[in-house]
Amino acid sequence: MRQIAFPEPAWSVAEVPAFPRKTMPHWGFVELFVIGQTVLPALLYFSVFQPLRLPIRIGAFLASVLALAAARWGRKGVRHPSAAWLLCSLAYLLLMIFHPNTNTYLAGFAQVMLYLAVLAPVFWTPALVRSAAHLRRLLWLLLILNGINAGIGVLQVYAPGTWMPKEITAVDWSGVVQIRTVATTGAKVLSYKGVNGENVIRPTGLFDSPGAVAGPGMFAGFIGLAFFASVSGFLKKAVALILSLMGVSVIYLTQVRTSLVLLVGMLLVYLWSLIFHRKISQATSLLIVAIMLTVSAFSLALFLGGGGIRDRFATLWSRNPATVYYASRGSQLENGFTQLLAEHPFGAGLARYGMMRHYFGNQSNLDSTQIWAEVQFPAWILDGGFVLTFFYTVGMIVSLVEALRIVSRGRSEELRSIAALVLAVNAGTAALTLSFTPFITQVGLQYWLLCGALHGAAEGDAQRSGKGENDSQ
Repeated sequence: MRQIAFPEPAWSVAEVPAFPRKTMPHWGFVELFVIGQTVLPALLYFSVFQPLRLPIRIGAFLASVLALAAARWGRKGVRHPSAAWLLCSLAYLLLMIFHPNTNTYLAGFAQVMLYLAVLAPVFWTPALVRSAAHLRRLLWLLLILNGINAGIGVLQVYAPGTWMPKEITAVDWSGVVQIRTVATTGAKVLSYKGVNGENVIRPTGLFDSPGAVAGPGMFAGFIGLAFFASVSGFLKKAVALILSLMGVSVIYLTQVRTSLVLLVGMLLVYLWSLIFHRKISQATSLLIVAIMLTVSAFSLALFLGGGGIRDRFATLWSRNPATVYYASRGSQLENGFTQLLAEHPFGAGLARYGMMRHYFGNQSNLDSTQIWAEVQFPAWILDGGFVLTFFYTVGMIVSLVEALRIVSRGRSEELRSIAALVLAVNAGTAALTLSFTPFITQVGLQYWLLCGALHGAAEGDAQRSGKGENDSQ
C-alpha cells in the first residue's frame, strides 16, 4: 500500500511588539545650569565671597552665553517660534551701542550681552531637552531649589541672628541694598515691626538683597501645589506640599504683594488647563488644597512676623487694587509710555539704568545721565524705544501662544500636562513685566529656558510618534 506523507505545518507565533521603555536622559549640562542659577548667587550669602561679587554675578549669566556658543542651535527644526523676534531685538540692541547717549561702549556692550544671556536658553535648550519627562525633572529641580531658598527666608525671620547675612544688618554696609534709618520716622528701610516690636528685615533667602526671595517663593508656591495635585506617591506629595508652604509663607514675610497676586494668577491659569482637559476632580482638589495652604502659610507668617503682615496684605482688598498698583508701580509704567516713549521713541541709549551702568558705566557722563527704571516696559523703551519694545513683546506673546498650543494639542497626555505647568509659570513671569524687570534678570532666563525646553520636548515627542507610525505601517 502506498503511504501518503503530509508535510509538517509551518507553525509561527506572532511576536508581540515590544513597547520601548521610557528612559530618562542622564544628568547633564541643563541640570547643572539650573542648579548653578541658584548656587552661584547663593555664594554671596557668605561674606567670604563678597570680594568676588562681580565675577559671581557675571558667571550666572556667562554660562548661558557659553552654552549658546557651543550648541548647534541653528539646526533645522529645533529653533523656537520666538527666535526670529528675539534676534531682531538683539540686532537693534547692537545698533544702540553706537547711540550718542549710550553711557560707554563697554557698558552698552555689557547691556547687550545681558539681554543675550537671558534669552539664549531658548536657542540651545531645545536640542538638549527632548521629552516631557526630562522637562518634568527640570521643574522638580526648580521646585526644590526655590523651595530651599524660601525655607532659608522663613528661617531668617525665625532666627535672624543665625540665618540673616551679617552684611545686611551692618552699619554703613556698602553692598547692593543698605538698611538705613529714616530720620523723620525712625523706621528702617526694607523692614517692618515684628511680633514684639522688634525690627524685622525682609528676608533675603539665599540672596543678599532684602525681599529678593519673594520671587523664588512665588515659583515654589505654585509648582509645589501643581505637583502635589498631579504626582503619585506619599513622599513626592509631602515634599511638594512642604516646599509650597515655605514658598507662600516667605511671600507674606517679605511683604511683596505682587508675588502673591501673581501666584494666584498662575494657579488660575493652571486650573483652566485642568478644566479644559475635563480633569474636574483634580482641579477641585487643587483649589481646596491651595486655599488650605494659603491660610496655613498666612498663620505661620503672622506667628513669625507679627500683625504688620496682616496690615500690609489687607490693602489688597481694603483699597481699590488699581489704586494700590498705581501707587507702587503703575505710575512708572504710565510714565514710560507717556513721557519716556515720547522723549526717546527710538531709545535713550544703553546703560542709562541698572547694574551694567553701575559696573561698567561712567557716572560723570553728563550726556548719559541716569534714568530710573524698575518696570520692564520703561526699561525696554530706554534701551530701544518702540522698536525693541515691539520685537520683544511679540516674541514673548508668541512663546505663550506656542505653550498654549501644546497644552491644547500636544501629542501625549504627559506632554500636555507638563506644558500646562510651564504655561502657568511663564504667564506669571510675563505678568511680572508690569511691576518688575524680569527679562534682564535670572527670572527672564528661567522663562526662556522653560520655553526652549517645552519646544524641545514637543518636537522630540512628535519625532517619536512619527517613528511609531512608520514602524506600524
